[in-house]
Amino acid sequence: MGEQLEMFGDVPKHDLPLLAAAGLDLEPSLDLEVSPPLVLEGQLDLFGDRWLGASAVHAALEVFDLNAARQALAELMRSYPLDEVLCERAQVVAALSRSLASAAQRTRSPARALLALAEEVPNFLAPFWHRRVASLLEQERGLVVADDCGLIGEHWLLAGEATAAERALRAALSLGPDDSRIRAYLGDALAAQGRTAEARIAYRDAFAGAPMEVETARIIDPVVRDLTRIAANEYELPGTPVTWTATLGLLEHVFLPPPSVPADWLEPSVLARLAPGLRFYRFLLAEMHATEPSTRIAYRRELKACSPELLRMWLEQRV
Repeated sequence: MGEQLEMFGDVPKHDLPLLAAAGLDLEPSLDLEVSPPLVLEGQLDLFGDRWLGASAVHAALEVFDLNAARQALAELMRSYPLDEVLCERAQVVAALSRSLASAAQRTRSPARALLALAEEVPNFLAPFWHRRVASLLEQERGLVVADDCGLIGEHWLLAGEATAAERALRAALSLGPDDSRIRAYLGDALAAQGRTAEARIAYRDAFAGAPMEVETARIIDPVVRDLTRIAANEYELPGTPVTWTATLGLLEHVFLPPPSVPADWLEPSVLARLAPGLRFYRFLLAEMHATEPSTRIAYRRELKACSPELLRMWLEQRV
């Protein structure tokens, strides 16, 4: 439809020539500008009532105010009942609004009511939904939520709010310092802010702790994300590839080694429960910090038992 305004994403390809002729910025943004202002005959007037209505819809959706968005869309539909995109979005928002009203009757918590919509929220609304969920959870529960409501920091992260995500995730880590899932999310929050060195410390500790808890495919740093693929495809390593990620991060110079190791790092009862990749990581760090030649040799025997190839790679790097 030539006069259709794409309010929820990229401008349709068939509308690009018309918008270009009007001097409009073709980036998918609400901040459309014309210089000088120009409205062609038969063209949608972006500075008239419809544009104001579209702005009202966006303002409501950005804070996930479904009632306000529904009302604004209804106003637009009265004037543009044949707009297919407008009709589709109006139906989606109306359905969500009804679901939210129903959920609100079952709980006193606005955050939980909103969480009940998780399976219904479409991708184009997901960041706004996560932002609203995070905001409500903070108001109701404080910074740390790790039960069926999920982590507030994860919601902020999926909303694209990296600074807020970092704040919430650090608060969560204060209660669960060994939680690899939280550490990996913190790595994402730091990476999203361009703080690569700090992010890789968080990623390293996540993979060195409980790597199976890490959502590897979602990691923002592409170099870190690729380590598990390297473990699977480029090395013949025993066990699950992700358990070798921390080790390969050190050997591939993606991760820096921590400055020290805990006193119980090589406790036999602990080592017995670890995958070969995690045992290799611990003995590798212990070997780095060993001062006695005999102790270093003993650690290298343990490394060889886990992976002769990686031990050889490590020794070649030490030359």
